[in-house]
Amino acid sequence: MASSRTIKVGEIDVRIHLDSGFICITDLAGVRGNASDNIKNWMRNVGSINFFEAWENEHNKADAPLNFDQFRIQSADNAFTLPTARLVEAG
Repeated sequence: MASSRTIKVGEIDVRIHLDSGFICITDLAGVRGNASDNIKNWMRNVGSINFFEAWENEHNKADAPLNFDQFRIQSADNAFTLPTARLVEAG
């Protein structure tokens, strides 16, 4: 049995992981405009940063906690971006 399937959103095929129910945001971000730009803009939002912190606290309890305060403070700057590589580098 396949571990994922796709649904159609507009003209885009969006993958859904069957075991977890997670939707691929990379696929979904391409529904309107440039997927890469949409993800960068979403990731710089303070609400998204709070979500990442809650996710890390819930799913990576064994790891040392990341300091998300620095990301929150920087998110007030209009030029702030949060590439996924930066999150990976932070831990």
